[in-house]
Amino acid sequence: MPRPAREDILKDTELLSIVGAINIEWDEIEIALWRIFWKILKGPWHHSYAIFYSQQNHRARREMLESLALAAMPDGSAELRKIKALLGRVKRAATKRNEISHGLWDKEDKSAELLRRPLKRKYTENTENAYSKSDLKALQDQLTKLSDDLFAYYSSP
Repeated sequence: MPRPAREDILKDTELLSIVGAINIEWDEIEIALWRIFWKILKGPWHHSYAIFYSQQNHRARREMLESLALAAMPDGSAELRKIKALLGRVKRAATKRNEISHGLWDKEDKSAELLRRPLKRKYTENTENAYSKSDLKALQDQLTKLSDDLFAYYSSP
């Protein structure tokens, strides 16, 4: 498997823009999760911030938010169903985002498209698991929609 040259990656400004936008959208999702945590906790913002960010990884924060929602919202309520659905979307997006963020750039051959291949315990050359530029753009759009939905939830009464 030929390793694409760094210059091939860096000269693709469209690709760099998409990857940058994915990172920006992920930051927005992280902030939206904290704001939802704060909304449910109903305390001073700096208390919720200290609690939420005491967890050093995304999964722990997401699970803490879900636990808070389960404790604070009536079982089976529309509000609880909505937050659980949003957190399910975040979880699925996190898997894709992590595969991309912690992946490897790859090309099938010199003329082929650059692919972002997830790093897994067992390497495979199967391109079904790789992300093309159009896959990355689709994820960017998905993260934008998810971020918007999270902020809409936070902003609702």
